[in-house]
Amino acid sequence: MTRFFATMPATVQARAVAGMSLLAIPEDRPPIVLSLTVFDGSTSTVRLAPVSNLDSVRTFTIDDGQLTERLSKRLGEVRNDFIILPPVEWAKSGHGLAARGPITAVVALLVITLALLTGVTVIAALAIPLAAVAGALTWHLLRRRQPTRILTAGDLRIDGSNVVEYATARSLGERPDARTETQRREAIAARIDAVRTGYVDLRDDIVYRIENPALFDAASPATSAFEVTLVRSDVDPGSLTIDEYDTLAADLEIAFAVARDNAETLGMAHLPLGAVEDARRASKAARLARRATSDGEREAALAQVVRILESLALHYLPAPATARRQLTTGPAQSSETAASDV
Repeated sequence: MTRFFATMPATVQARAVAGMSLLAIPEDRPPIVLSLTVFDGSTSTVRLAPVSNLDSVRTFTIDDGQLTERLSKRLGEVRNDFIILPPVEWAKSGHGLAARGPITAVVALLVITLALLTGVTVIAALAIPLAAVAGALTWHLLRRRQPTRILTAGDLRIDGSNVVEYATARSLGERPDARTETQRREAIAARIDAVRTGYVDLRDDIVYRIENPALFDAASPATSAFEVTLVRSDVDPGSLTIDEYDTLAADLEIAFAVARDNAETLGMAHLPLGAVEDARRASKAARLARRATSDGEREAALAQVVRILESLALHYLPAPATARRQLTTGPAQSSETAASDV
């Protein structure tokens, strides 16, 4: 099992760290964060960025061999050991603003109008091409960009501003925390409770559970790892040293973040192919039941949700009776009974 913030020797082979994220601290250049993926057993894709700007991602391939030697050919001398980091989700283009389409249409229409109002024949003739260019530019500018994230949860926050200090201290067996042990234990307990509460809240959210089922299916490796860590966290805190307790909380936070990110990335694609359309209908019906303004409308939507869930009969989707109860009473009430199962 990968132990985050442990030291990885400089002599490590590239294939041995496939799928890992690492922190490299060269002697004569700024620290970098990198991840490796093996494509065919002999060539690895490297993604990296300086800690000063984790969104400035650079990608290239290297042959298998000693990692420092391969990186040195691209980056200059890299000789020091690496520190293993939690998984990194690199910067990428995200979803656009909800109003991106209407705004783009308004801009294009405005350009056409202004071009026609000029009264200049040449400009009027170019009205549509100019509108297309303006619309395309507006569409691009309104597109959100998701920043690079080092996957953690709860109170643990790692980014370019603290990753070197925090990871270095952890690799040396230190804990960068100046609070008393009692204060630290209370804070660690709160972190574990926050993960448990967050998980229960998501489990009680019928729409979320239908749309992101992998988080509730132990057949998913990420979910299985989270559930194992969740069971481990159900321990008498007094039986652990403060460092062991802190490590347990960090493991739980990271496992939950990874499992949730995996589930939300997969979405309904985790379901059997023949179940996807039915699940989409169940999700829409559940949303309708939530916002229904009449008992008749709500009951009709609830009946559809229950009928679809009964026909799907997938253990990781909500039980029909549970779905009815939670959509009727709301997550806040039904979670009081569900929380005891976590």
